[in-house]
Amino acid sequence: MTRQTETGAADWNDRAVLYGYGLFETMRVYRGVPFVFDAHLDRLEASLSSLALNRVPNRVAYRRDVLALAASLDEGAIRLMVTAGNPDMDVAPTHHVAVRALPYSPRLYATGATVCMAREPRNELSMLCRHKTLNQLQNIIEWQAAVKAGSLDCLFLNTTGHLAEGSRSNVFIVKQGRLITPSLSCGILPGIARLMVLDLARQAGLFVTEAPVTTADLFSSDECFLTNSLAEVLPVRQIGTARPQHCPGPITSLLAQRYRQCTDGVTPYALPSLLLSECGDSRT
Repeated sequence: MTRQTETGAADWNDRAVLYGYGLFETMRVYRGVPFVFDAHLDRLEASLSSLALNRVPNRVAYRRDVLALAASLDEGAIRLMVTAGNPDMDVAPTHHVAVRALPYSPRLYATGATVCMAREPRNELSMLCRHKTLNQLQNIIEWQAAVKAGSLDCLFLNTTGHLAEGSRSNVFIVKQGRLITPSLSCGILPGIARLMVLDLARQAGLFVTEAPVTTADLFSSDECFLTNSLAEVLPVRQIGTARPQHCPGPITSLLAQRYRQCTDGVTPYALPSLLLSECGDSRT
């Protein structure tokens, strides 16, 4: 799909084109409505402020254009991209809203995904790992290598050797009944789907830990799954040569069901402001 709307004209002198200076949001649309839309806008605005992108159009413009495009979709995905412009060359910032296809096959949720380990580490000390910037070169290169090797995604370790995230996902494991995901200090994007799964897990009374995850724990996990706004909760059947004991396991299945109940409208849902505030000015 290529339908899109934009404000301003694309310019080769825009710093988004020259240097990847800009941000994006990708959100899932259900029955013509972007899911947890305000949470996406909240984290976008926080990142805009943190990265000094203060000249860009405002929330009203984003909301208007995203809702107009989403209304034509029964189910799908929308990408909102914000560019920095270039004040030195009198190039105004722009925002672009486009429809994109859902990249995950329904059968993956039954069979589980295969992932591999990225070749280079994630720098957990970089401020950029907390934001969805347009500069995604490391993710793209590692993801392409993973796909070429037959995997859906790759998982990054950070410079301390602990698990960070996937090239386009957050990662959860289950060990002895505990749900564990890397903490923000491990150098991850605090994804909205990640925050939602943490909230749903706590509502379900699960024992939840945000902490560094060793490769030994990852490779010997009872369950493993990926999250992002398009994939929701996606079970993992193989990590390199290691296989989680269950795929999908009982906790993965429970959280996937609860997530889907929210998106189906069975359970009305809004991310608690407390959860979003945990990400501070680096909400992504």
